[in-house]
Amino acid sequence: MLTEYLYTQMLSIYKIIGVTKRFDPKEDVVLILGGSTTSFGQKLCQVLVHKYKTTVVNFDRYDDPNCHCPGLYHFIRCDFTQRKSVNNAFFRAKLLGLSFTVLINNVNELLDGITDEDPLKNCRDIINANLINVMISTKLFITELVGHDKDVYIINVTALSDSDHGKEGRSTYYHLAQAGLVQFHDGMSSELKLKEINHGNYYKPLLAYLPVSKEKKAEKLVNDFIRVLIEGREGIEYLYEGKIRNSTLGQMIRYYKKVYAHCGEW
Repeated sequence: MLTEYLYTQMLSIYKIIGVTKRFDPKEDVVLILGGSTTSFGQKLCQVLVHKYKTTVVNFDRYDDPNCHCPGLYHFIRCDFTQRKSVNNAFFRAKLLGLSFTVLINNVNELLDGITDEDPLKNCRDIINANLINVMISTKLFITELVGHDKDVYIINVTALSDSDHGKEGRSTYYHLAQAGLVQFHDGMSSELKLKEINHGNYYKPLLAYLPVSKEKKAEKLVNDFIRVLIEGREGIEYLYEGKIRNSTLGQMIRYYKKVYAHCGEW
């Protein structure tokens, strides 16, 4: 009885200080939302599959042939602007029979592939892809793909785009969606703590801020990002051109100033 009590207490302490769940490349099964449409997403899939030999399932609009590796890499076509496409992708993922333990949301749909000149459609597509269907995907991941008594890592990746005067309206929609994602992540973190108590799974949430990376810098960012996961960090992490910085109040204020500058005066 004493041994069981000590084990329970130590487990509680580990959860508080954030070391319970760490990314294990050889054991974890990773679902990546948006692993093909950005240089960061492409490099992330490639490095996980070829360097770390991690089992990866990639949801995106098109595949990256450089990721192909029999038995380790699975591509499922998914248009994140369409809820039906998201539901179909999760149905197909469930058929793979894998026990998923890591979710990485790297959708970050901004301008690529969204060319309609109708501002209402642009707004709907960007909000759906970056926020609404990410929320739906997170719920489906937890309820449909996660096994019982599994420790789970949920990572939301967000980035600030460079200002583009020719596409200012679309950029505003993107920043609104990302601001909503931050709020969703905060609420999700609280709800997962309750779910953990009631269902036995341990969930570790992480919000990672990345710069919009050029292809030549993507590999450095990816390597540092994976290191963050292997170390089992949670909360908020900032990566600037490959340099990891912990969250501070000043950084949070500067970030929100930049976000809301696209939506009006601060």
